[in-house]
Amino acid sequence: MPPNPNPSLIFRKPSPSSRVHSLLLVANSLHFIVHYYLHLLEALWAAGYRLALLVPAGKREGKYQQLPSEIPVYYLSNRQKDSGSWLELIWRGKYLVSIIAQVKPLAILSFTMAMNVPVSLAGRWLGIPVLPTLTGLGYFFTRQGIMARLAGMLCRIAFYHCPRVFFQNRADIRTFTVRDWVREDRAVLVEGAGIDRTYFRPQAYPKDGTPRTILFLGRMQGDKGLHCLVESLRRLAHDGISFECQLAGHAGGGHPTDIPQTVLDAWQAEGLVTLVGYRADVRPLLAGCHLLIQPSRREGLSRSIQEALACGRPIISSTAPGCADLVQESINGWLFCTDDAKSLYTLLRMICRLPYAKLLEMAAGTSATLPESQGNAAISRLYLEVLQEIRLCPS
Repeated sequence: MPPNPNPSLIFRKPSPSSRVHSLLLVANSLHFIVHYYLHLLEALWAAGYRLALLVPAGKREGKYQQLPSEIPVYYLSNRQKDSGSWLELIWRGKYLVSIIAQVKPLAILSFTMAMNVPVSLAGRWLGIPVLPTLTGLGYFFTRQGIMARLAGMLCRIAFYHCPRVFFQNRADIRTFTVRDWVREDRAVLVEGAGIDRTYFRPQAYPKDGTPRTILFLGRMQGDKGLHCLVESLRRLAHDGISFECQLAGHAGGGHPTDIPQTVLDAWQAEGLVTLVGYRADVRPLLAGCHLLIQPSRREGLSRSIQEALACGRPIISSTAPGCADLVQESINGWLFCTDDAKSLYTLLRMICRLPYAKLLEMAAGTSATLPESQGNAAISRLYLEVLQEIRLCPS
């Protein structure tokens, strides 16, 4: 998380008369809001909005010093500890409605699918406009079966009357508008959560003479493509090709495709990966790697790829939506067919044998391929412009 040594310098308090509008921001954890959208909170605060936050009670994580005391945090209780699935939250809908009715916001900004659907349904019930942001379609949609169709129907009921729905890639927009789950004139493309280009900036490339170090940043889940990655690494090892692959991120958490710790430990014991755990600051890991790999089956817009590009690291990515969007073949990285271990193995073998000078040359130009439209300022500005369009911006 980017440091914020003096939050009072960012959250300057406007005059009381200007703070007449209220927004409720909702996500599946307080960490998510602060980690990804602190810049948006700052922009909304500076624009004169009164803000409040709502997260599931199972996600209590202590006080974040970046948030001023004037921004209250409300917690939604669940039946089970740390439960946060959208079906569970729909079951607790009456509590969600009661909290929103207590806050009385003029509008709600919601993030993550787990909260978008129940919050949009609650907002529709209360007559409060909800602007959801789809940061990824999630488990149900990647299954491509009856669950995906049912999830889509529920999304149509929840989102169809939202004044705007934010999507992080064009493939997700097509998925929802072609099926009439979201009205086309209400879909807005927002290029990720935003990247702080002063925090993530080019790092010196590792020196030659060391094994190619490949870094994965993300949760330890099957939907992130880790089984495909490990199978390809196993083939590389069989060929006697030297490499190091670091896996950095949370393990566990209740996702249906969580990879058991015993499996992760077995991969490490086999010499295929090094488990480095979760790191709040991933810049040292990016500085120490030659390449970042993103084998995911689907993303909103891959934050790990954006961070790696900003730090000057070439990318190996699947062709999945939200990943391939950021990669320019042979300019800032390479693509392989999603979930195709043979395709990835062939690509990794080629990259491990590339001259160091070629990787160094590519690394020098990757930061320039990350557009300004994906920076914090541009993302915050887009949300403010949309609020103004629907007449929810302070005068």
